[in-house]
Order: sequence, then structure tokens, then C-alpha cells
Amino acid sequence: MLKLKTLVATAVFLFAAVAAASAAEHTIQRAMLGVKIVPAVSADVSAFARHGTSEGVHIADVMRGGPGDLAGLKAGDIVIKLNGAPVQGMLDLQRRVSESLLGDSFRLIVLRNGEERVIDGVFNAWTPACQGKRRKADASD
Repeated sequence: MLKLKTLVATAVFLFAAVAAASAAEHTIQRAMLGVKIVPAVSADVSAFARHGTSEGVHIADVMRGGPGDLAGLKAGDIVIKLNGAPVQGMLDLQRRVSESLLGDSFRLIVLRNGEERVIDGVFNAWTPACQGKRRKADASD
């Protein structure tokens, strides 16, 4: 009976070691924009009135080095379209980004300082280098 318990314990240990090694080799990466978003309702309501829309997502913060930053997104932008389709809200944007593949290109239409701008970029994955690095709003643009 002792040999059977030892054999089972060894098999469980080996399975755990293989599972851990497999998890380390096969990570799941999802596309990201690298931004912190809030409902657009909290953004500049007058910008929406001028453009005849109540949809969109307000960019509260941008992670330095992330896809949004590299494409030119800025804190304060309001995303109204992703790849030609209106952004219905936070969950819609999050879902559509998460369904994208790494390396897919994107085109955003944003409102910045009351004007529409086109932002083109490429989705990439979250990396530790992006964590905690934030870019402040730039009033000059």
C-alpha cells in the first residue's frame, strides 16, 4: 500500500510540474489599447452636443508605451468610433478590443478639443513595461 501511495504522490507531483511548465510556455495574451476609460457621460457634454452624439467612451488615462499611446491617444479624448462602427459605451469598446487579435490594426475616431480626429494604431499585448506608466493630458494638442 505504501508503494501505491508513493506512486500516486509522484504522479500528482509530475502532473503539477508539467502543468506549471505548460502554463509558463503557453500564455494567453489579449489585445489591449492601454487606456483607462470612463463613461462618456462624465466627459464634456458640450462636445457631444456639437457632434450630435451621446455615444462614446472618455479616455481618462493612457499607459505610456501601450498601443493607445503609440497611436497618439491622449487623456481627455472621447472615442466615438472603432474601425468605422460607433462605440456604444465602455462594455462595447472593451468587448471589441478583447475580440481583436494581437497585431490587428485599428482606427479610432475621437473627439479632442471639440474636433474629430483619426487615430490609427496596432493592438498589442499588455507587458510589465506598460504597468503604472501613465501619460498626463497634454493641453497643447
